[in-house]
Amino acid sequence: MIEVQEMDKTPIAGLWQLPKGWEWMCLGDAFSLRSGTHDPSRTPNEIFSLYSMPSYDAGIGPEILYGREIGSSKIVVQRGDILLSKLNPRIPRIWYINEDNARRKLASTDFLSLVVRQNSNGEPFFDTIFARYLLLSNIFRSQISQEIKGATNSRQRLNREDILSALLPRPRSLDIQHRIVARIEALLADLREAQKTLASMQNDIDPVMNSALREVLDELSKNYSTSETIGRS
Repeated sequence: MIEVQEMDKTPIAGLWQLPKGWEWMCLGDAFSLRSGTHDPSRTPNEIFSLYSMPSYDAGIGPEILYGREIGSSKIVVQRGDILLSKLNPRIPRIWYINEDNARRKLASTDFLSLVVRQNSNGEPFFDTIFARYLLLSNIFRSQISQEIKGATNSRQRLNREDILSALLPRPRSLDIQHRIVARIEALLADLREAQKTLASMQNDIDPVMNSALREVLDELSKNYSTSETIGRS
């Protein structure tokens, strides 16, 4: 862990100074990785929640499938895990598992499944939602973008070691992490509301513009129907 005591916008050895009570922490120190796998074909009649890359990209949540419908071994994951895509990392894919049911949960091996570690007092180093926002941020993305492997954009992937060596800014206080999450989510709610308002305004404007255009064209047609110069420059 790298600790700096005072706030400064000037980079220090590639990092930024943080406020008091914060520290830079290696992802690998803050998270462990789930490594257990399961071949669902061995339990063909069991129903699973499958966290796959296509379902993430489609925004439909995990697929609910029988074991016989899943093609190969997958990572066994649990509620509270954070899935981080290794594939084509220029597209940020971070999936927080919050399903609360008895189904076993499986994830594509193109994901790493991150589990928050605890400190000596039994407290997690990171609130999982706060960590998810960090992993989506440029603070993390700019570090891993320098480590991309692969010849083409579609097949680029990250090595596990490169991900685990990335540094994350961490407030030691979970309360501060929770307050940051609350602020981010309030701002996102405001943004969603503004987008709805803008879409509604656009829906109102379009009929008015179309009606006005029809009136202008009707007026032109009535008053200038025999003009040979209308429309000419």
